[in-house]
Amino acid sequence: TYTVVRVGYPGYDLPYIIANVTLPEGKDLQVLAQLEDCEPEEVRIGMQLNLTTGKIKTDLSTGKDVIAYKYRPARD
Repeated sequence: TYTVVRVGYPGYDLPYIIANVTLPEGKDLQVLAQLEDCEPEEVRIGMQLNLTTGKIKTDLSTGKDVIAYKYRPARD
């Protein structure tokens, strides 16, 4: 499943997509992560994703980007 966050905390670029990603290592192994490189209307439950890293937010106390794991659509 997924949701589009349109109202968030300071430091986050809006809107952004949060998805519950099922990992290939196990049917019951899931992570909650941001998606990138897709528009909210492109997201589909069951779509194939690739792991990547990228900016999650800006740390307001330092002005630096916070980098973490994210996912993007697998494009053929």
